Amino acid sequence: MVTRRGTPARRRVATRPAGPPPPPSGGRRRTTSGGGRRRPRRFSAAWLVVAGVAGVAVLAGGLWATRTLAQADDAPPTALRATKVSTTSAELDWKVADDADHYVVRVGADRSLTKNTVKVESRTTKVVVEDLKASVPGKEQFFRVDAVRDGTVTSSRTGRFSLAPARMAKVSVDKRSAGGVRLDWKAVANARQYDVQVARDKKFTKNLTTVRTLGPGSGFVQQGLSADSRYWFRIRPVGGDSVGAFGAPVAVTTRPREVAFNIATWNVCSEKCSGYAGRARVMADYLNENQADVFVLQESGGKRVGATTNAIFSGGKRQFVRATGGAKARYVFYRPELFRQLSGGNFDIGDGRNTTWAELALRETGRRFIVVDVHL
Repeated sequence: MVTRRGTPARRRVATRPAGPPPPPSGGRRRTTSGGGRRRPRRFSAAWLVVAGVAGVAVLAGGLWATRTLAQADDAPPTALRATKVSTTSAELDWKVADDADHYVVRVGADRSLTKNTVKVESRTTKVVVEDLKASVPGKEQFFRVDAVRDGTVTSSRTGRFSLAPARMAKVSVDKRSAGGVRLDWKAVANARQYDVQVARDKKFTKNLTTVRTLGPGSGFVQQGLSADSRYWFRIRPVGGDSVGAFGAPVAVTTRPREVAFNIATWNVCSEKCSGYAGRARVMADYLNENQADVFVLQESGGKRVGATTNAIFSGGKRQFVRATGGAKARYVFYRPELFRQLSGGNFDIGDGRNTTWAELALRETGRRFIVVDVHL
């Protein structure tokens, strides 16, 4: 019995032609042509785009660097400032990257440099500008520097400064009270504010307080002071960054809270009673010795004895004076050391009688009152 072995139908035998073995799986296969030269590498479109952008960047960088070097010569003036200012002048200086042929400086009272403009030229980065206009109240000054190079003008930004205030004016005391004082002065040129110092001594070392006003007003009110106390004030003008010197100090004594005084009255019976002159001198001495400050008289005048009354009761130890505006046998006398007369007069009150009056003010407190002299 002959047995035949066959090859299964599904089993296949792989065959390859004779020659060198193939490269390992996953390897890169190189193809060469005759002579052993490699074929040129082919770049993708993405690589070409990247190379193009890089080239443009290098070109732009070169142009930017070239432009920067060119612009350095055209750089505008910077770091503008004003020094050594006075009431009508200022020294100005600035910085530049490269010197110019010359500089043109304009100074004016507004940012656009159209009001009260002053123009000066300089070949250095410093110049003194004079003949500037002072103002009341003070205002800022504006300036610009133009650098001129080969006919080309390069302008700076606009700078600003303040002129120095003028000398402080004399300060006067306008009003006093028991707890405060009002000071006045003439407005100072170029001043926009004022510094006010108050202390308890002339050297301004005791209880010193300094305040700055909010505006250019030439007046100041100080409240919260102690009654019947002495204070010293001094003031200086301020114009922006420029501060002036203090003026002469002023001493102020506040008024007392209350003032007491003595007032008296006497019916002298001058014309109807005998011995008037002798009695009048006794009464005048009595008023001075008992420290009267104000007194009134009735039946003390008339054409015959009016002059005698004035002569006897005026003066004395307390230096009495007769108030004006009275007469018709009624008189008011007061001490001018304590009072000042504001007004006075007389008027009829009927039945053939009249009254004399005088308006007085206390010098220490300013309080006003009226003295009325009537014989009913």
